[in-house]
Amino acid sequence: MLTTERQVEDFITEYRRSRIVAETTVRAVLKRALEHEHKYGKHFFDFSESEILSMFKEAHVISPMSLQNWNNILKHASRWITFKMTGQASNNAYELITKDKIIQCLDLDRKDKSILSREDLTTMQEDLPNWTDMAILELLFLGVGGKWLRELC
Repeated sequence: MLTTERQVEDFITEYRRSRIVAETTVRAVLKRALEHEHKYGKHFFDFSESEILSMFKEAHVISPMSLQNWNNILKHASRWITFKMTGQASNNAYELITKDKIIQCLDLDRKDKSILSREDLTTMQEDLPNWTDMAILELLFLGVGGKWLRELC
């Protein structure tokens, strides 16, 4: 059996206690990892370094900070879930992922585009620490203007 919904929920509860993160970001990252569990036929915490890098590359992300954040979340989730399952902490392949390796996973073609897509906006919003900043980005994306534009900026 692959990673259960209960394990994910327990990890999110614990992770939120110890870090300032947007829950939506954690959920989005874990959802992507769980989708790849079915592709690779194993738990996300058992992924090899090449499988992790492939998963990151398939996400078509343009920000190295986003992928570093994803890797950090998955590294902590892997440690936490394996500890809860086995009673002992263990290292995982996420520990081996460096910034240089992450940079190789970036989608440079998308980065060169000057207009943000909905997906680009969502990726940016997932990296923000609070709902206010997410809402400001959303309003700017939707084209809110007039005297309120100065207030948002």
